[in-house]
Amino acid sequence: MGFDSRAAGGDDMKAMGRLLGEALDAGAFGFSTGLVYAPSAYSDTAELIGLAKTMKARGGLYFSHIRGESSMLLDSIAEAIRIGDEGGVGVEVSHVKASGREKLAEGSTPPYA
Repeated sequence: MGFDSRAAGGDDMKAMGRLLGEALDAGAFGFSTGLVYAPSAYSDTAELIGLAKTMKARGGLYFSHIRGESSMLLDSIAEAIRIGDEGGVGVEVSHVKASGREKLAEGSTPPYA
């Protein structure tokens, strides 16, 4: 799909699944994404789950440079876990950046408290 910012269609998914299979046959351990960078940022969760499912039988792994940090950190990690869980593959999360605390409005509590 190159750098096209669009949803993957059925033919796209078949092509990506075929390429992923060829890579696994050639010795790859799985596939990785850099979800904060184009073109991986254009991928939606369902697309990534679909690709994960294509490599489940081969024991492939999903490696993710997650979508975001700071206020998006927990949701981004949850997305990576969901991809592995629903795809039936192991997951490695990389480039986790969590530092400090966000400034909250007076009287509010963080969603993770």
